[in-house]
Amino acid sequence: MLVLTPSAQRQVDARCVRDYGLPTIVLMENAAAALAAAVLDELNHANAQSVLVVCGPGNNGGDGFAAARHLHNAGVPVAIYSTGPIESLAGDARVNAHVCAQMRLPIVVAGEGVDVLTDLRQTAALLGAPGMPGVVVDCVLGTGLSRAVAGELAEVIVAINALGRAGARVVSADVPSGLHAGTGQPMAEGPGEDPHAVRADLTVSFMGLKTGFLNPGAGEFTGDALIAPVGAPAELVERLGTQIKV
Repeated sequence: MLVLTPSAQRQVDARCVRDYGLPTIVLMENAAAALAAAVLDELNHANAQSVLVVCGPGNNGGDGFAAARHLHNAGVPVAIYSTGPIESLAGDARVNAHVCAQMRLPIVVAGEGVDVLTDLRQTAALLGAPGMPGVVVDCVLGTGLSRAVAGELAEVIVAINALGRAGARVVSADVPSGLHAGTGQPMAEGPGEDPHAVRADLTVSFMGLKTGFLNPGAGEFTGDALIAPVGAPAELVERLGTQIKV
């Protein structure tokens, strides 16, 4: 099994462009397609119909916008909650957000001073399906997380966990938001004194497992882990990653 440090994953992205001329938006598209396929499986297993995608301010959020497009094209009722304005996004994430907007997918942008859990529930109500969304897709924070998460993003993580406790299946893109990909330690503020992270039922880990997933305590946040290739040259990923026996 292949394991990648956060640094190695960033190197793969950079060298795909530099050494192979492979645009990062291609990697994002492949990651999003794999994520959407995993969500479709979760919907089938849970006998559920609708999906709420929660998108953060970086490329992890871009994966979410692109996955939402794939789910919509597959006939799934999908709504998107964005932690910030689309105009504040950059690069590949902004491209995919604008495509979703042009497709007129339901997008709700976080409002100042609004309870985040209420905001998420109101976004889910746009799905037109009774009850909670069948699956919540966590695309808030990715492997670039390097410091404690506070404020609104921490509130979003707490709210996603609340939806999970209420019965929604939670699928995280690449790494559960708030979990340090290198150490497997939670880093987001939450109720009580302990740091928190999204508690996923399934984590779709792009290219390989993250080194932090090997931490014995990480499993309560990652849930099941599924490795999804994203189209990066296999020899590059293998060179920068580490093979382990399980």
